[in-house]
Amino acid sequence: DAKNYHYSGNVHYHLGRFNEAKSKFQKALKLEPNDPKYLLFNIFLLFQLSEYDEMDTLSAKYNQLYPNTEDSRFLKAILHIKNGDKKEALALDLHPDNKMLIYLHLKMVEESLDLLEKKSEQFLEKEISNYLVLKNHPIYDFLQSNHRFQELLKKHKYIYDKILRKYGDIEV
Repeated sequence: DAKNYHYSGNVHYHLGRFNEAKSKFQKALKLEPNDPKYLLFNIFLLFQLSEYDEMDTLSAKYNQLYPNTEDSRFLKAILHIKNGDKKEALALDLHPDNKMLIYLHLKMVEESLDLLEKKSEQFLEKEISNYLVLKNHPIYDFLQSNHRFQELLKKHKYIYDKILRKYGDIEV
C-alpha cells in the first residue's frame, strides 16, 4: 500500500539512494495522489534532484490543497531557493527541522551544525541513533570534515553500536 511505499522510499532517501526513493515515493503518490505527506516528500526530493518542472507542478497542487500550513511555508522557502532568493527563503518562519533542511541545502555550516546539535541532543537522550543518515546522506557531505560534525557522528555511532549489540541478532 501507499504507506509501505512511502516508508521504503524514506529509507532509501535517508541513505542517499535518491533514484530508489523517487520510485517508491511516486508509487505512494500514485495510490494516494492528494496525501500531503506523499506530495511533500516527492516535492523535496525533486528539488534535491533539480527536477524543477515536476516539482513546480506538485508544489502548485500542494499549495492549492493545503494553503497556509507550516509545510506550505517550507515549500515557499525551497521555491525561493530555486529562484535564487536565499534571503527570502531564510526570512520565512519555519519549523526548526525545515529550517535545518534549508540551512543544509544552502551549505550554511554554523547554522546547520547548531540545529543538528540541538536535534541530536533530543535523539541521544532517547538513545536514538541517526548515524546511518548522517554518514550516508549527501546533504551532509559538506560537513563531513568539520570537527563539530565528527563529534556528532561519534556520539551517534556509539548509540548505533549499542543498539546493534542489544538487538543485532533479531531476524526480521
